[in-house]
Amino acid sequence: MPTPDDPQPTPTVRVTYGGSRENILRRLRVGGFNSLASQVVAGQMSARKASLLAGFGDRRVRVRRGERVITELEFEQLHRRLRLAEQRAERLQKASQTPRGGNSPTSKIDARALIG
Repeated sequence: MPTPDDPQPTPTVRVTYGGSRENILRRLRVGGFNSLASQVVAGQMSARKASLLAGFGDRRVRVRRGERVITELEFEQLHRRLRLAEQRAERLQKASQTPRGGNSPTSKIDARALIG
């Protein structure tokens, strides 16, 4: 039994950090953004958008395992390569569709003419 002279244990308060809705609402209320908090509770605004408007949300790009963040220059280079590959594939497809002299292996054979 604890005696009156023993110090009272301080209640532990679990402080979590992160982007959950509850944490964002708590930070909005503590920071004095009551109008934003009430809009989130009413469903008029998402918690993430309210945190961005309040100035403590982040816009970091989340990268999963196996992915990699690329710069705009790398994106443009990849996009150009893709465009060139698509154009090359279209040219090859058009070239295979146009018969050259009628003896190309891709030209259609008239079966009725062969049957006679």
